[in-house]
Amino acid sequence: MAVVNQAILELLRDDKEYYGGIGRNYLSNSDIGTLLNNPKQFGAIREDNKAFMEGRYFHQLILEPEKAKGVKFVDASTRTTKIYKDYCEEHNLPFCLLQKEKEEIEHLVSIINGNIAFFDEIYKDGNVYEQPAIGEIQGMMWKGKADIVTDDIIIDLK
Repeated sequence: MAVVNQAILELLRDDKEYYGGIGRNYLSNSDIGTLLNNPKQFGAIREDNKAFMEGRYFHQLILEPEKAKGVKFVDASTRTTKIYKDYCEEHNLPFCLLQKEKEEIEHLVSIINGNIAFFDEIYKDGNVYEQPAIGEIQGMMWKGKADIVTDDIIIDLK
């Protein structure tokens, strides 16, 4: 059984390390999906995409609202419009979220925050956010990161 290194866990709190840095030394739940659905892509670096951006913005609005303030959006109907392409070029972005996608995600967050029981669990004093863990399973090292750890439950936002 491997010894868990606290310094590694601290590094894994940072998404850049978790997804692209030291975290690449560990298997994760998404690796299972890759092995099952597209094994040739196993181990390949996954580029940022719309789904990742949406998930990141959703998480930031709930867990790190200060980071969400820096997310860029463009008020265009689609990604094929000149407005969208010019905006991305002007801001040196490979892509960004559309205003309507931003509003959709913010609406979902308002629904979650409107559920008082869930809201209380999410923001309860003493909660730990973005808690990474590593461990050995069947001789392989795995990583995971819980969005919210309370005294009683673990919450994974999707």
